[in-house]
Amino acid sequence: MLVDTHIHYLPETIRAVYRRRQEPPMIIPWEKGEALSYGGGHVEPIGPEEGQWERLFEALDTVGTDVALVSINQPGVLGLPVNDGDAVARDANDELLALAASSGGRVVGMATLPWLKPEAAAAELERTAGLGMRGAMVHSNLCGEAVDAPRFAPVLETAAAVHAPLLLHPTLPLSAPHLNDYKGLLAAVGYLFDTTTAATRLLLSGVPVRLPDLGVVLAHSASLLPALAGRLDEEWRRGGLALPAGVDGPPSELLRFLYSDTAGGSVTAVAACMALLGVDRVMFGSDYPFWTAEAAGAVFAGLPLSEEEREMVAGETAVALFGLSPAEVAETA
Repeated sequence: MLVDTHIHYLPETIRAVYRRRQEPPMIIPWEKGEALSYGGGHVEPIGPEEGQWERLFEALDTVGTDVALVSINQPGVLGLPVNDGDAVARDANDELLALAASSGGRVVGMATLPWLKPEAAAAELERTAGLGMRGAMVHSNLCGEAVDAPRFAPVLETAAAVHAPLLLHPTLPLSAPHLNDYKGLLAAVGYLFDTTTAATRLLLSGVPVRLPDLGVVLAHSASLLPALAGRLDEEWRRGGLALPAGVDGPPSELLRFLYSDTAGGSVTAVAACMALLGVDRVMFGSDYPFWTAEAAGAVFAGLPLSEEEREMVAGETAVALFGLSPAEVAETA
């Protein structure tokens, strides 16, 4: 069984809102359909809306994916007027829920949340969990605010209470003004700066101690943490890094709180992620449509795994973490 834990879809509900906007986030015409302007000079082609659902299934078939945990493209409703975000998020989630219901169990939705209204975000997370969604996306910064800011604690607490894992995914990075001189650098490098910072702050803020049942999936093969784990430990040893109360250290032990995916771009990156977090904390992910299903399948096939380990990464860990029921996977596997 193969479960894709990192795959995106942009509901027509959100496309329509973006099309009406005159400032980012907004949709603009593109040579082969449309592009999403995120702000900060970053523009990403998203292709035509027509046939989007069918192309997603073609990608699943390419690598033999049985179940896809589909999240709504970043930035979701971030950047929209705060008072509009909860209604747009609800409509987008309902659209994805309806599409998932039509998929014969092959697609399971993940929610987009109005994070800038934490009470509304917590309520929407609870509502969508009750309707069959399995988690939600949280962005690497929330319009410049840190995810670990105290005002977002109710959303994290709700996610833990309803067993809704959070996919910690990049959005327009805070370093964007320094990256746009070179085409592609923002997505290739800046995104990872942002998710690494967000994940490290969550860990150092004490989330693993306060909310041990919260599932946090750090996208893109643990981002930059495989390269930085040793630096965190050395800074702690020399007294330059404080750990949350109740944690003796070293900081690298906190990293086992996280899950991640195989959307790292290479066998080397994914292997480093597995060495850091453990094979049992890493799940298959393609990052479609931004990366190709073929590339994701090639990386997964190239990983030096035992048969038991390959089954964990392919689907067993995802089934356990996301609480996928036998009914959701039996007919597709």
